[in-house]
Amino acid sequence: MAFQRLGTGQYARSFILDGLRGVGKTVLLNEADVMARKHGWISSGVVECNEDDDLPLLMARLCHRALRRLSAGRRVGGGVARALMHGISQQNAPVLLIGAGLPQLPLMLKNAKPYTERLFDFRTIGGLPRSTAATALAVPAERQGARFTRSALELILDRTQGYPHFLQQWGKTVWREAEGSEITLGNARAAEELVNDELDRRFFRDRYEKATGAERIYMAAMADLGDESHSSAEIAAHMGAAQKDLSVRRAGLIDKGLIYNPVASELDFTVPQFGSYLRRIHRFDPSERPKRGRRRSGVRASTGI
Repeated sequence: MAFQRLGTGQYARSFILDGLRGVGKTVLLNEADVMARKHGWISSGVVECNEDDDLPLLMARLCHRALRRLSAGRRVGGGVARALMHGISQQNAPVLLIGAGLPQLPLMLKNAKPYTERLFDFRTIGGLPRSTAATALAVPAERQGARFTRSALELILDRTQGYPHFLQQWGKTVWREAEGSEITLGNARAAEELVNDELDRRFFRDRYEKATGAERIYMAAMADLGDESHSSAEIAAHMGAAQKDLSVRRAGLIDKGLIYNPVASELDFTVPQFGSYLRRIHRFDPSERPKRGRRRSGVRASTGI
């Protein structure tokens, strides 16, 4: 719709997607890139901005890439390119920016620029509705002449909670476990341990290992409290410590994109089902203290995998 509005000379607001890891934000950005090209627009493509990247420099490179594509087959000198960029910034030019990030991104943008809400539409991406998630599993199987039993499908939907990355992993694994054209509850149960192992190694562990020993203890305490969000005061009380003594750990985890504030004074993980993972490999122990010296590079244990 936004591309169509721009094509008719109407105003279209840029938009920002936010959501937990593994919900398909990058997939949606790539799809938007394809749609833009189909509508005849010049696109700079999709790039990832990491924590240590220079955002203004990255944006300048994206603009330069778009201008090079615009000038493909023509001679456009550096002076003309600079003039085009200046004109875009000064006029209501048909330019659309689509970005995506973790749940804290909208608040960070609003804190940086108070009028950000006038520049962007903010849209939160979550897990798929149960019926849509069921279709995402069932339809590809049917195209290959197979079908899920209702009990198998229900188990997978319960375990994945509609998160696209989890659905993809479950679908791939249970397909390999099925021996015939019918994917049964037994196949799904047999696949569960394999799915957990794959997610632990390739999805959860990298995030866990970004944290220091002290930060891992803090996350273990969060997970031990349950899967819902918790206040800083609640976590501190569970750890038997004062909030101010845990502020460095909390800030470090937020800076690393491992936890965020879904609402004021509440904390939650940016990775879906991360609490379950922590309860498998790092059970909370109130007496545990971070080890001094070199940070550990691996997980504490592998029970339940």
